[in-house]
Amino acid sequence: MWVFNVVGYGNYRYFLLTVLQLWFASVFGFAETIGPYLTQRERWIALNATRGSTTLADGGDAAAAAAAQETETLWQLLVLCVVCIVVIGHFAGWHVWHCVMNGRTTIEAYRRAAMAARGDATALHPMDNPYSWGSLSANWSRYFGDRNFAAAL
Repeated sequence: MWVFNVVGYGNYRYFLLTVLQLWFASVFGFAETIGPYLTQRERWIALNATRGSTTLADGGDAAAAAAAQETETLWQLLVLCVVCIVVIGHFAGWHVWHCVMNGRTTIEAYRRAAMAARGDATALHPMDNPYSWGSLSANWSRYFGDRNFAAAL
């Protein structure tokens, strides 16, 4: 019930922009992490290949251990970024499709799904929606103004 009360028609634009910015930040984090991960992984592989020829006095094992630790940390960060991209992307996509493109509020989207689950025949017909402005572009303009997509973000 908390989400139904906090995200209202008047502040929906700002909520959706925040979710989209979180998604873009996750994509940016992934893009910034993949390069160092691949570089560090190659360094770790190279150190492991020469591990037999180096001794502890040369610092070979310590360097390999440090490279392994850094590679593991970067791998965990990559996994976290991918999980955030998938979860936040699904959340943002659901809100863009149901609320912006179809002009439904969150409550109306859930109500329609519940009606369909009960077998109510009216769930299959288009709903009379007071928040829909008739077309996808009109709904988009209502939420974000008449500017283009890049200017809205």
